[in-house]
Amino acid sequence: MSQYKLVYFQFRARAELARLVMAEAGVEYEDVIIDEFEEWPALKSSPGVKRFPFARTPILEVDGVTIAESRAIARFLARRHDLYAEDLFDQAKIDMITDTMKDIFEKLGDIWFAKENKQELMDKYYNDVFPLLLQGLERVLKENNDGDGYFVGDTVTLADLSFADTSYFMVEWRPDVLNEYPKLKALKKRVESRPRIAEWMKKRPESTI
Repeated sequence: MSQYKLVYFQFRARAELARLVMAEAGVEYEDVIIDEFEEWPALKSSPGVKRFPFARTPILEVDGVTIAESRAIARFLARRHDLYAEDLFDQAKIDMITDTMKDIFEKLGDIWFAKENKQELMDKYYNDVFPLLLQGLERVLKENNDGDGYFVGDTVTLADLSFADTSYFMVEWRPDVLNEYPKLKALKKRVESRPRIAEWMKKRPESTI
């Protein structure tokens, strides 16, 4: 049986999708937390440390192999634990949704890191950018079972987990953001209510992003 070691900081952020995949799959893993101030500068700058291929986190260590980049980690885990798809078109749709959520996540990051124009960015993204993306996501969701199930097929996949992951913070910051997208709002609740996901969400550490 493979031994998984996920290495990241004390945030949800870029590592949380991998954690959700492993939670849904019932996979045990070691969640290694690096102190971003005390440990990470030396790890990142030392030329002798080959643990981090691109001097970035998160990484996943499994069976003697290191996988970097958050979406690559999540896709690897999803494929390995039957949370992907066999059909190439379905795979493309999962990738499409996951990449869209990555775009949204990065804009949420812009807001979080902003110092002087935080409210301006939030208004711009929530009023002008996110609605277009959410409209598209709602439309794609409704193409499958009229939007009453999941993005692809009849079971949860990486696409649904990715949506639930990023939309969590969208709603935390603006509770009404999904009010005009009832199918997406119901999907978020449906994913978060899955037993293993709900169990993980109850015990995971608090995080502002």
